[in-house]
Amino acid sequence: AETGPQRLRIRGHAPEQPFLHGQPVRVAVLANGRKAGAWTLDRNGLFVLQADLEAAPEYQIEIQASPVWPHPPDDRPLTVNISLVRLLRPPAGK
Repeated sequence: AETGPQRLRIRGHAPEQPFLHGQPVRVAVLANGRKAGAWTLDRNGLFVLQADLEAAPEYQIEIQASPVWPHPPDDRPLTVNISLVRLLRPPAGK
């Protein structure tokens, strides 16, 4: 495991549904209970978000996304699809 500051990378997909109704998709990330970043996506499709994190012995990552909508007959609330959550060593000089 790497020690020191880390860079969080999140890759996902924003579906077309909210954009059809004029709603941008918002994604916020907390790391160990502290705000790590907030983004507004202006189009559907793939996205990559990155945030530099302070050094910690472990990380608890919380991803919040809106809007939430139903897609019957599925009764689960839907937002973005997340395909990757990864910690990276930040570039030299960061």
